[in-house]
Amino acid sequence: MTSNGPDPYDVLRIAPTATPREVAHAYRALMRSRHPDTRPADDSVGLGTAPQALQELQDIMTAYAILGNPKKRAAYDRDHPHSAATEPPPQRESLARPGGRLLPAASLLIWRIRH
Repeated sequence: MTSNGPDPYDVLRIAPTATPREVAHAYRALMRSRHPDTRPADDSVGLGTAPQALQELQDIMTAYAILGNPKKRAAYDRDHPHSAATEPPPQRESLARPGGRLLPAASLLIWRIRH
């Protein structure tokens, strides 16, 4: 699947690891904020000129057409690998004492506040 347009993940402002629910939520939120029927006529929200706004709306719909369909999304991900999808998650700070013994919940909260 070749795509000459913008990256659908960037258009929907989501990570390549987003769940289908997150994809749908991002799409709906962007459509609500960008759709001509939900915007003021004077364009005081700064979405640009009418052709720009229509192009952005088209990009959002195209991005969702790709990412909202599991088969098309898999094909896009296969053809356009994302480095963020392969990076390991950041390491979380250890909540154990330096000796490795876990703290009880109450003392853990106090320890977190002090450190």
